[in-house]
Amino acid sequence: MATSVKMDERTKDRLERLVDTAYEFRSDFIDSFREEWDGLTDEEIERFLSGTVASGNPVDEEEIDEVLYGPEIE
Repeated sequence: MATSVKMDERTKDRLERLVDTAYEFRSDFIDSFREEWDGLTDEEIERFLSGTVASGNPVDEEEIDEVLYGPEIE
């Protein structure tokens, strides 16, 4: 299913230039995602985790797929 998005000509032109540039220099574009990253600081990790809660229903690692996707159909 295709989705249409309305945008003005200026935005359309900018998007097309971005796509063309990324395609033309794709190895540089891909490498830009591989740059060194030092990870999150302890404060950033704490802020991220502060929004999580325990569900009270512990799941073993072996059960994760079944819990997420349902029982395996044979």
